[in-house]
Amino acid sequence: MKDSGQDIHLWDLSRGLLRQLTFDASANSVVAWLSNELLTFSGAVDGWGQVFVQRADGLEAARQVTRTLPSFPISASRDGAVIFVAEFPPDGAWDIGVMPVENPEMRQTVERTKDVEHNPVLSPDGRWLTSESNKTGRREIYVRPFPLTGQGEVAVTDDGGTRPVWARDGSELYYWTAGRTSVGIKAIRITSGPPSSWDAPRMIVEGPFASTGRDTEYDVWDGRCLFMKDFTAGGLQHGREIVVVQNLTDEIGRLAPAK
Repeated sequence: MKDSGQDIHLWDLSRGLLRQLTFDASANSVVAWLSNELLTFSGAVDGWGQVFVQRADGLEAARQVTRTLPSFPISASRDGAVIFVAEFPPDGAWDIGVMPVENPEMRQTVERTKDVEHNPVLSPDGRWLTSESNKTGRREIYVRPFPLTGQGEVAVTDDGGTRPVWARDGSELYYWTAGRTSVGIKAIRITSGPPSSWDAPRMIVEGPFASTGRDTEYDVWDGRCLFMKDFTAGGLQHGREIVVVQNLTDEIGRLAPAK
């Protein structure tokens, strides 16, 4: 079998080693961690993505957990019990699916619409499911209660937003705004009330960062922001750089001091 060349690799930070995890002929992409030992990814089956689960040490074969709608695992609950997927139904509009890892047949579609719904991510306390939608004609960030109870959702942006990312302690919700040659990361401070009472978004960093698709291309961890630098004043670079912004919470405090 000929390998597609698109496989999953793991970088061992403590040992400084890059290890290839998948070797199958299909294209593998869109990775999310379920635990320190287990991850999920998308593997091409009959030309479409399906969700697989595999041990990170590679000692067991990957297990296919979806077999119907084309699906891509975007994120997982903190306990690794639930995978949040982007699914592509026959009508051709992206939707969000909620799938228990051990009972994938109990999969639930958040809302079947003609709009594009993407990048679902659950808050660290498990209370809020955040995603993006273009239902207004422009992509915005929406929040709904979790577990799903049939309640509606609330828009927490009104000037565009994609790729939501939660701070690990749940104190901030970050999202991505893109212009023609630059990208901004904005933050919303989370209060104890409902999403409609959360603080207004504020810009925390802006620069020439990569935007190569609709998936999330940055992360925030313990006050540090990691993303790819891809553009210069002259346009697209051939070589990418990794950019790390340290002490991000201190920078947020400087730019938007508490009142």
